[in-house]
Amino acid sequence: MLIKTVSGLELGGRVTAPHGCGITVESGQTVEVVFKFKASLAPGTYFLNAGLVELRAEGEVFLERWVDAAVFKILPGDVTVAGPVDFSIEPSLFVDNLEISEKEV
Repeated sequence: MLIKTVSGLELGGRVTAPHGCGITVESGQTVEVVFKFKASLAPGTYFLNAGLVELRAEGEVFLERWVDAAVFKILPGDVTVAGPVDFSIEPSLFVDNLEISEKEV
């Protein structure tokens, strides 16, 4: 799965197995994949892509691809981030080696 911005910037995602690894699924079997994550994103609209790959001798081949399979929105809150991803950075400010608290800024 892959999360991207409205402008198409790919922010990141995850696969279920390392490259070249996988599981064998027989015809008629049902497979469910769940990706749990904390949406540490700036307010805005985002899209989710997903796909299903088959391992062949020549490499990975997409069997299914769902571009913009889902859309979700992060609502504004008290988070002040620069850019689309909140890396949970905790800034500190020092003047003459003395720390300035958020309340003083």
